[in-house]
Amino acid sequence: MPRLNLILAGAQRSATTSLKRALAASSDIQFVSNKPETLSHQGNYVGFPFATPFSSRSMIGMEDGGAFYESITASLPKARYYATKWPYFMVFPHIACNIRQHLPDAMILFILRNPTDCLWSSFKKRYEGDDVAADFNTYVEKGINAIEDGWDPSNRSKWQHMFFHEDRDSVTIDRGFYYPQLMNFVHLFGWSHVHVVNYEDFADRPSGAVSRIFSWLDVPEPGNYDELE
Repeated sequence: MPRLNLILAGAQRSATTSLKRALAASSDIQFVSNKPETLSHQGNYVGFPFATPFSSRSMIGMEDGGAFYESITASLPKARYYATKWPYFMVFPHIACNIRQHLPDAMILFILRNPTDCLWSSFKKRYEGDDVAADFNTYVEKGINAIEDGWDPSNRSKWQHMFFHEDRDSVTIDRGFYYPQLMNFVHLFGWSHVHVVNYEDFADRPSGAVSRIFSWLDVPEPGNYDELE
């Protein structure tokens, strides 16, 4: 049975949505809906089990040989790849481990952008429309301080707050540490299952970047990419 086997991750504000649209032009790649009616188990929305921080919910992805991942692709047309796109998949180490356990044959696609540009773009989007936008330097300093607090084991009580509170400045800063995030996937899957797109290359020559992705996936290109230029 077909199941999820292509994960599009990447830095926040690095054109993951545009890249998804380019890939979706191929009939060989079908993207799974993120809607609750698709990602539900026994009537409850569970999202992607490999992404949850809770072991009990993660196990849903292992039940009956991974039947959940087959159920979420059942309504899609036949394709070689069934994909999903979430930028935060690259950030938290447990997600890579869970994907390896749940979907061992998955292909992992990253698109990475200069982390300073990502941070600035995230800041502008977050405070867009505010009468008085927060100072960018203060925003960065606040995130760095939160990360430093997290290094101290005596502050373990704050860790859940850092991950789940609406104030996620520390997570935004942490997203810029690409090397350990990327190598986590490389160690688990190997380079043959990992492909990295440079945001600047995609922005300057999207057709070339997308062509290389289709070559990596070993599927024919769907056609002209003039609309991406």
